[in-house]
Amino acid sequence: MNHSADRIANLADHLIRKYHTRDPEELASCLRITIMERNFKKQRGAYVVEAGNPFIFIKRNLSPYMRKMVITHEIGHDRLHRTEAKGSCLFREFELFDMAASRMEYEANLMAAQILLPDQDILDYIQMGYDTQQIANAMHSDINLVALKNDILIARGHSFRRQDHNSLFLYPE
Repeated sequence: MNHSADRIANLADHLIRKYHTRDPEELASCLRITIMERNFKKQRGAYVVEAGNPFIFIKRNLSPYMRKMVITHEIGHDRLHRTEAKGSCLFREFELFDMAASRMEYEANLMAAQILLPDQDILDYIQMGYDTQQIANAMHSDINLVALKNDILIARGHSFRRQDHNSLFLYPE
């Protein structure tokens, strides 16, 4: 099922209001998602539902910000794509974060952008004349996540120019 950017943003906003946090690890705990570290060689994270229990497997030793992005991305899969993840016995990442190859990856990244980047903060920076790179720097974020947040703001009625983003920005180096 394809989800609109506005629907994804509304769902993320609902989670933030309900649980009073934007912290991905707190959200995962509130959603009863178990986070387990793994020694992945290539992928940074994976989401799976096994026997009705949701798990996020995350690569050990990620930077704190990358850890937040990956966990929030995987929460996106939990909220948007749980049916697709059920019954998988493998550590599974939906196309390894490749948004060009998978609508689900784009949707999970939109969820991450909405949770990690508050609307008003982005709008304030835009009002001050910041460009996408400056906003990313000011918010200690990734330029691609800011570009995706721009897609959400456009879907919510703001008249901004679409920003290009690298569809593989979460893909392992």
